Amino acid sequence: MTESKIISVIGASNVRQGHELYETAFSLGEVLAKNNFVVASGGYDGTMEALSRGANEAGGSVIGVTCETVEEKFKKVKNKWLTEEIRTKNLQERIFKIIDIADYILVLSGGVGTLGEVGMAWTLMQVKEVSRKPLIFWRKEWKSVIENFNLELGEFIHDDVRDIPVFVNDVNILLKNLK
Repeated sequence: MTESKIISVIGASNVRQGHELYETAFSLGEVLAKNNFVVASGGYDGTMEALSRGANEAGGSVIGVTCETVEEKFKKVKNKWLTEEIRTKNLQERIFKIIDIADYILVLSGGVGTLGEVGMAWTLMQVKEVSRKPLIFWRKEWKSVIENFNLELGEFIHDDVRDIPVFVNDVNILLKNLK
């Protein structure tokens, strides 16, 4: 039997059940678990909760990378669907751990925090502090953001990491990219 691969998922923390993005994250968690992936996230609310819940309810393993700083400053508590918690002291350690443990990174819609995590993941791969892994963006809005970034600032992106971003908007295409 092969060991399950870990897919770390990053996205908005401010969506609730009933929101389209929450429901998408729930469905993705379910599909990923049913396809023998371990899902990992920041372990709190929003897309992290939805992903965790979908995977857990499908019988999958769910890792939450939580941190003292988030809990102290924002009064957050880990979501109840985690099957494993990895505790970190601060946000920098948390982001690094989410990226480092992953075999794949899936990026859902999100705001400044998600954008920061994307930048950190791409940078850590560029400087070879973490192994190169697919950075998979879900939905078309990310495609336009990254394409515009390449258009406006592409001369500063190292050639050997230019091809890391992959864009998908269908679960079957996502699963093909996870092989």
